[in-house]
Amino acid sequence: MIKGGEQDRVSVLWELLSIARAKPDSFTQGSSWQFFVAGHRAGEPWTFQVKDRQHLSTALGELDTLHLAHIPADKSSTTQVDIWLAPEKEWFPVRIRFSEPNGDYIEQSIEKISKK
Repeated sequence: MIKGGEQDRVSVLWELLSIARAKPDSFTQGSSWQFFVAGHRAGEPWTFQVKDRQHLSTALGELDTLHLAHIPADKSSTTQVDIWLAPEKEWFPVRIRFSEPNGDYIEQSIEKISKK
């Protein structure tokens, strides 16, 4: 049942970075952010937790990032999502990883940012 406020798996990441842009001082290690995310068959609450700051090598050069993770309560059937936001690049995600319970994963890394 749709109640309002649901997100899909991609738009929730963009909402997360929008919140980071608006409230950067709130993104401290250990803080968490909750959303309701629609999946293949149903929706479920997702909590993203700020893990740590990491230095990443990217196509844009070396970047300081903030690593956030959604670690599902049921790791045997739900996707884990890791996202690395780059504050110096307007909080754009510079790496995103969707990890499946069977060990498969999809990882995306930024190649460029174009302003129009």
